[in-house]
Amino acid sequence: MCYVDGLEASTFHDLSNYPWISELEKNYKKIYNELVSYECRQRNIPEGNVVDIDSVMHNGAGPQGDGDWVGPRDAEGSDYGPEWRTLGLQDRSVWSEDIAPQFPFTTSLLAELKVPSCEIFFAKQGPQSGIKPHSDRNNFIITCHLGLDVPEGQCSILVGDETYYWRNGKAVVFDTSVIHSTFNSGSRTRYVLLIRLWHQGLTQTERDAFKLIFDFLDTAAYGEEALADFEAQQLFMGKDRHQGLSTTQAPSAELEQVEKEIKRGKGKNKERKILSGSPSRGKGFGSKK
Repeated sequence: MCYVDGLEASTFHDLSNYPWISELEKNYKKIYNELVSYECRQRNIPEGNVVDIDSVMHNGAGPQGDGDWVGPRDAEGSDYGPEWRTLGLQDRSVWSEDIAPQFPFTTSLLAELKVPSCEIFFAKQGPQSGIKPHSDRNNFIITCHLGLDVPEGQCSILVGDETYYWRNGKAVVFDTSVIHSTFNSGSRTRYVLLIRLWHQGLTQTERDAFKLIFDFLDTAAYGEEALADFEAQQLFMGKDRHQGLSTTQAPSAELEQVEKEIKRGKGKNKERKILSGSPSRGKGFGSKK
């Protein structure tokens, strides 16, 4: 659990606050076609014989099984069920070395639009299945879905007491710290591009601090020697593997800067507190949809 005090909460966000979304929507078909091409390559299927992605995937049970698609990364996965799977392009602002290069158009577009992402993946929800009501238990990350292949009118998400029905080529931004659930009542699998974003209320220094914390926690799992190498990288190399993050200051200076920004605040955020449990790599930034 991680809660940043002072961040505005809203079930569904106004898309006008995200100017890059219109370009994403204009290019949804190219993104979808790139996903179809990827799945065809995985199964050695000529693309000319493909009608839609379900004809390739066979609702997730194609000749190669689900391939690189994986289930929820939390310990139980009980909220999701076996019909919910993802294909990851980026995790904690780091592009996948294996999968991301196979989606050159999608990754280039997102980079050109300077989408403030920390996690990007394709997500599919099988027919007659859904995700149980739950919260991601953090409010500093919000979620964007772009409909790629959706059984329109039969597939929805409930956030708080508001319902949204996915549409092909249309995006939606919502707050997964609010209790939410999904259901696909159709006979086809729902496919979306899912982007998890830094909350707009976070300062750049706060974003960088979170990235540094997550990298530290990840590295700690490999022991003291790995931690020593990590600290040397931060102190002397002045950079890490995250997009747009350069840690040229010593950690103490970095934290001092964060404290100054927290105290200064913006608008109504006179004082910001961060209430945190231990963010777990096994669950990314929270549960995925």
